[in-house]
Amino acid sequence: LVLNGVLLIRRRTSFPRFMVVLYVAQVVLIVADTVLSQRIPVVAEQGSTPQEVPRAILAACIWIPYFLTSRRVRNTFRT
Repeated sequence: LVLNGVLLIRRRTSFPRFMVVLYVAQVVLIVADTVLSQRIPVVAEQGSTPQEVPRAILAACIWIPYFLTSRRVRNTFRT
């Protein structure tokens, strides 16, 4: 996350790609965590529905295309 902040402040061209990687990793890790936690009997018995998975997927579906196609992003992160 420190690297992310540095890339953002310096307006590096690698920042949008790094953000895409972070969003994809977030979705993968949250889904894996949810699936694996459901295999633990104590957690599975609680019957809680994981709300983080749809939120992470929705955020990724919004922000990944924005970082890849936005003119504003391309103009901001040029150097």
